[in-house]
This record gives sequence, C-alpha cells and structure tokens, in this order.
Amino acid sequence: MTVSQWMYGFLVVTLEPDRVAPAVLSSIDVVIAIGKEPAEMLNIFRKSVGESPAPLENVTLHPGELWPGCAIPVNLHLYSRVHPPRAERRRHRRKYAEGELRPDLCSYFRGPEGKLNLKAQNLAIFLQIADGVDDATWLFHLKNGDIARWFPDVIKDPELALQVELMERGDVNADESRKHIRSEIEQRYILAA
Repeated sequence: MTVSQWMYGFLVVTLEPDRVAPAVLSSIDVVIAIGKEPAEMLNIFRKSVGESPAPLENVTLHPGELWPGCAIPVNLHLYSRVHPPRAERRRHRRKYAEGELRPDLCSYFRGPEGKLNLKAQNLAIFLQIADGVDDATWLFHLKNGDIARWFPDVIKDPELALQVELMERGDVNADESRKHIRSEIEQRYILAA
C-alpha cells in the first residue's frame, strides 16, 4: 500500500493496530492508548511500525482516564485524566421539544377510565394536552407516576422527573402542578431550543 508522506488531519481508530497497514501506521505521529492495558497496545503499535517495543510501565486506568504515548518521531509517554465537562449537556433538546417520537415512546393521556387516547409525541404537544385535559385526567396521570416515568425513560431528563415526583407526592392541585411542570419544560427545552 502506498500512502502519501504528507497526510494531515488523518485519524485512525482501531482496537488492533497490528491489523492496520504499516504504511498507514508509519504516517501517524501521535498515538493515544486507552483501555485496560495501554502499554501493551503501544507496544503492538511500535512492533507494527518496525520499532522495537520498549519496556513501558504498567498503567492501570480507571473510568475517565487515558494514557497517550507519542511513538513517532519521539518516544514521549504521559498520563492524563479526562475531566468531565463542567457545563451540563442536554442531548436532542430540539427533538424532544418539537420532533416526533416513535409511538411506543410517546406519552399517552388515557384518563382514569381509559376513555381518552391523547398522544404527546414531543414536549410541545405534551404541554398542549396538559393544558387541555380535565383536572381529573391530569391528576390521575400525575399521581399514577406516568408523567414522572416518561421524563427519565424517554426524555432522558432525571432532574425534570424529580421535579414531577415532588409534585405527585405533595398535596398539589391540577393548576399548580401544570404551571410548575410547564415552567420546568419551557426553561429546559422550549426556550433553550
């Protein structure tokens, strides 16, 4: 295999560096080894590019840690800790606010007697239905835990679920709980999207 000597911005990700063409490996100037045995992975890389494996310290990595080694052109080894982001990440904010969830992931308002079949396929529709259903239906689903389960299971927001759980445990009326949950959803999703 022929590879240009001047490759820039090229990234190779592999679990088995010895299965990547040596011509590709020899053009790599930074190797980052992660996993349970990073030193062994670097030695496999070195052997694959024709460099004799040097004795490397045995490093034990814990979740969130990595151990990169620069094998070509210099032998540099360093240990680093990956710090979790400080800012809170909310994935798919717009999808949950405005998109259309699969039918099996939607929230359904059926009421205490099962006479309704109102489907909320996103948070905007959820809020519309919440405003439109009668108090008995709203409180039935709130006190039954249906709303609190939907937020961590489908929307992937355990903090919002906790807010709803606090509402369902307390002695709260339908209007109060609707307003509170609406405010939480709007702050997190509608206004943020």
